[in-house]
Amino acid sequence: MAVLRGVAYAQYRRRDSNQVEITLSPPAQPSLRGQCEVESCGLDFRQAGVRRHVDHIVPARLIRRLRAGNPDRRENLQCICGTCHGYKLQADHKLCLGNRLGYLEILRVHHFDLVRVERALALFGL
Repeated sequence: MAVLRGVAYAQYRRRDSNQVEITLSPPAQPSLRGQCEVESCGLDFRQAGVRRHVDHIVPARLIRRLRAGNPDRRENLQCICGTCHGYKLQADHKLCLGNRLGYLEILRVHHFDLVRVERALALFGL
């Protein structure tokens, strides 16, 4: 079975009355290949050995909990370095607890693109 974040996905189809065919399909992965060149912190993703993290601007868990739409929309994805991702996770926790101002403050202090963040929040009605 395909596994994403500890959850297995499988599609079941009945062939006839006695047999069940199992087709494994991996869940859709957000794709930003080739669109992550320079991070706002100055890290150049084109350098060899530099890892990029695909991040949801508005946390996917919050969007799913509110049933506000598809969290994997391109407008809600960004590439960030591992250090920035750590800061972003702290901010995400604040937003999920209902502290929007705390979320925005952490992002402002760490020089995230707040215009893009506000657009993503508006996209999901937050």
